[in-house]
Amino acid sequence: MKRLSSPRCDLGFTPPGPPGSACSGRRAVPAANTMSLAAAASYRMPIRAVLQAQLASRGLVILSDVHYPGWNAAVDGRPAQIHEAYGLVRAVEAPAGLHEIVFEYRPRSVVAGLALTGAGLLAALFAALRSRRAAGRV
Repeated sequence: MKRLSSPRCDLGFTPPGPPGSACSGRRAVPAANTMSLAAAASYRMPIRAVLQAQLASRGLVILSDVHYPGWNAAVDGRPAQIHEAYGLVRAVEAPAGLHEIVFEYRPRSVVAGLALTGAGLLAALFAALRSRRAAGRV
């Protein structure tokens, strides 16, 4: 545990390093590369999460939800690429400073389903109106 809490330990995306390194087999990094981060969820629903993050330097802000297709992200209102962190969770890259990070779940399949449902309802309405008119003329 003592080695894992070392400020020189990077538990990031690299494979384990040689035995005896500062992180018990994980990559040791220079102290200059350490980063401080403060983040808080200001709003959270199953399909939307809004985070406020204060970063001392450029880095990844990781949300501990499973990475899954259909999620979109924005950093300060600008679209951002979502990365898969640790092979499981979502992360976005953000520069140093205070940022608002928004994750929204909008899968293409749901949008396509809504469009097809709307088209089907319009077709059914059109067919019903047409059959009513045809029945009135007989």
